[in-house]
Amino acid sequence: MLCVCLFALSFAGYKVAEFSLLQFAVLGVSLVISLLVNKYQIKIPNTQTSISAKELVVFWGIIWLGIPGGILLAASASLARFDKAKKSQNRWLFGVFVNTFSAFVAAIVFYLSFYYLAGFTTNAVAENAVAIHWLLVATGLTAFTHFWLLRNR
Repeated sequence: MLCVCLFALSFAGYKVAEFSLLQFAVLGVSLVISLLVNKYQIKIPNTQTSISAKELVVFWGIIWLGIPGGILLAASASLARFDKAKKSQNRWLFGVFVNTFSAFVAAIVFYLSFYYLAGFTTNAVAENAVAIHWLLVATGLTAFTHFWLLRNR
């Protein structure tokens, strides 16, 4: 899992070199917000369930910043909870790797669905007008892929 995560991060680093100044600024602000927002989780009263903004931040990064933005935001969102991993830091680190990898695969599914279904040819959806039905299909496939990979780790 470490090798696959490192490959995803290397790919993101390579593609980030193509970012414009505005995209770098958005990525920087997004990384800071991701670290702050994902440090805490909201616990639903009377249940064992808690809600994190991690997936929303990752999906937003995939749509607005492309595959590298989604990967980097997934890694930062996962790293934000380091201080909560006192008991099992190996398990937490494995979770960081899995979250980064699942964001990488989900982003690839998102853009491949746009390329093949809608004839999309650019790196980020936010740069273009997109038909809502293609966006919904791509988002559904992305969410399914992301959560399936997280569940089956």
